[in-house]
Amino acid sequence: MQITVNGQPMNVPGELCLNELFEQLTLQSHHSIALAVNSQVISRSEWTAHQLQEGDRIILIEAAAGG
Repeated sequence: MQITVNGQPMNVPGELCLNELFEQLTLQSHHSIALAVNSQVISRSEWTAHQLQEGDRIILIEAAAGG
């Protein structure tokens, strides 16, 4: 199925939850990431249950510390 991650098209297998997407993206840690699917923020507690759908638009924002 095709989804969009931060504006970039991406083909992923069907039946994929948000945590599995993180594994595919090989992100170091998802502790500092905010996430929205189709402009709706998904709380971290729902990431394992949220199944992606064809055409979903995912926005990942990684927090950065600094000063």
